[in-house]
Amino acid sequence: MRPPRPSVVPILALLVALVFLATACHPPITITTPQGKVIYAANEVAKRVELLQTAAIAGEAEGTLPTDVARVFVQFSVSAAKTLQALPAGWGTTVAVAWGEAKQQIPLKYLNSPTVATAVMAVDTVLAIWLPVSTGGA
Repeated sequence: MRPPRPSVVPILALLVALVFLATACHPPITITTPQGKVIYAANEVAKRVELLQTAAIAGEAEGTLPTDVARVFVQFSVSAAKTLQALPAGWGTTVAVAWGEAKQQIPLKYLNSPTVATAVMAVDTVLAIWLPVSTGGA
């Protein structure tokens, strides 16, 4: 009898996350103005927030996330998307604080759930990378 094969889903998710995160680190060389870099940063955060929302909805549909936990993710995502759209040059503190508050409401086992862990990591990483740009630093 052969031992069960490990699932390739977590490995593929990690690879996708790494590629996704690698593209978030630097704007394309064609973006040279400070305003362009700010808009690029807001767009990169918006992409990761959308990924988080999609993952939370999928997790709730699959039954791996309780509805109340998925609701916290979705409410954060909707609020962050509105902030990013309305304030592309000043979203940083608002989105970062809202993300911290949302994460405090979610039990750790759901933050580490395979369904959303990659998206959570993507949001954490993109905020760490682009928050200084949104607040005038770096």
